[in-house]
Amino acid sequence: MRYLFNPYVALLLVLWFITRAFQAIDGLYAISSHLLSLEIVFILYLYAWFQFLLKPDAYRPWLAALPIVQAYLTFDIFFVAYGRFFHLSEFEELPELLAVMPWFYSLLFALPVVLPLLWFFSRIDYQKRRLSLLAGAPLFALILVIAYAPQTFLKLYGKLNRPAVSWSDQYHVTDNGRFMVFMHRQAVRRQALQSSRHQLNWNAFRRDKAAKISKLAQQGGGQNIHLVVLESFFEPNSLAAVQYARDPAHPDYRLLFGDKVNNSISPVFGGSTAQAEFEVLCGFPAFSLYSNVEFNAFGGTNVACLPGVLAQVGYRSLASNAFRPDFFNTLAAYKGIGFEEMYFAKEFSRDKPSYFSTGKPDDDSFFMNDEDLFNANLNLVEAHINSKPDTPLFNYILSIYGHFPHELHDGQSPHTDITQSPYQDSFLDNVAQQYYYRTEAITRYTQRLMQIDPESLIIFISDHLPPLSYGKRSYQRLQYQQPIYQVPLLVIEAGEVRQYPLLHHYDIPDLIQNYLTQGKHCQQQPCNLEHEQKPKAAYEADYKRFMAHALF
Repeated sequence: MRYLFNPYVALLLVLWFITRAFQAIDGLYAISSHLLSLEIVFILYLYAWFQFLLKPDAYRPWLAALPIVQAYLTFDIFFVAYGRFFHLSEFEELPELLAVMPWFYSLLFALPVVLPLLWFFSRIDYQKRRLSLLAGAPLFALILVIAYAPQTFLKLYGKLNRPAVSWSDQYHVTDNGRFMVFMHRQAVRRQALQSSRHQLNWNAFRRDKAAKISKLAQQGGGQNIHLVVLESFFEPNSLAAVQYARDPAHPDYRLLFGDKVNNSISPVFGGSTAQAEFEVLCGFPAFSLYSNVEFNAFGGTNVACLPGVLAQVGYRSLASNAFRPDFFNTLAAYKGIGFEEMYFAKEFSRDKPSYFSTGKPDDDSFFMNDEDLFNANLNLVEAHINSKPDTPLFNYILSIYGHFPHELHDGQSPHTDITQSPYQDSFLDNVAQQYYYRTEAITRYTQRLMQIDPESLIIFISDHLPPLSYGKRSYQRLQYQQPIYQVPLLVIEAGEVRQYPLLHHYDIPDLIQNYLTQGKHCQQQPCNLEHEQKPKAAYEADYKRFMAHALF
């Protein structure tokens, strides 16, 4: 029994208890699945080093365990909430996450992390720093190898661990452990960044870009394109375990779209909108090899995504983003994608021209209403059609209204009540109430566009599902009738609502080009508009070559 009071055994038991609890709610598997692995050796080494760092007192064993426990909680909470494993590059999104969260949520998020770490650092014994650095030499060497010789690390990893499961982080963690997978994923990313220089061939890249432009110029019909990415838009009625007093959707939305609402597979769940934007605008799966968010890797060089190609064939290519220009490296990314004009709400870009405003000049965190954004955009579209009728328009919009915490605006009253649900989720209620006003705004915008621009292509696509209160767990309990990456897609071609089979977000550029070329685009190359002809893996080589040039 005394062995249970050994701090090393106690730490492993705590980690087993934590991971077993998360496994019970469909999280990563408990550490008992890989007890005989390097993960356990690494944990015990870290724990020993942390104890050596700290001043000796009664709290040292507990305090030394805190960073390890925090790391495990981060891995497991993140996986349950977002359905993917935590990567080092997730820290690049931290400023954006804190900026869009109300201050009290940010405080609740930060305090459990910051305060224990401050306590930890305050108890370090700096008088034996040389010995501490020497004891930490294996960890520092490991970090340097991952950063500067990732290929060496991956070779050793393959010999000392079970084979990496490339298609499932969950199974990879089951075999090898959280810290091991964390290091492996970072080494893979570093290797991809290093290998990118071998993918560079500017002459060939420019030739391919010119060929795309030439083909579209010869075959394109010049119709206007209106592409809207909707923040956290989804159908509340798709939760089978939830019933409402009345349909959450606006009745005119049901009349317009009926049963012709399509679905598309997003690359993300619950967050990272820029990943959905990348796929929708560039036509590649977001493999996240160069950054967890591809936008963060863009350097600003025009790399011939769809907006850039359209601009080269005479389109006015413009983006309207309802939030901040500094999110997800958006300015450099939009420039690299090829937008000639970029507009952000006036409150977030006071030094740049803009045609729309949130209406809340004293609140720079206000999530602009879809209706206000669409009305402002309609004025721009009408002005363009009247003043430049011979110049086709690529009109891209990113909304923000549906963002967490999904609050109704002034003057918007609740539309429906939840009459049946396995458990109460306050965010679901908010989302359902917003849905009524969002579907009304979509309908009014579409109806007006069909009047003033009848031959245009209009697309609405959700970036991802809202995370609700408990991420994936919420959707499982509420019986979401589709995979959690599947979101609504609305397509209106020349005034006709169109149905497609299940698509991916990266199929949208093919859909647009096929419409512009009257079907020739998909006759000349594989497309997934009728059935899958090009699996995700087939895009990877072109993706790597594309991203190698996008880095500049």
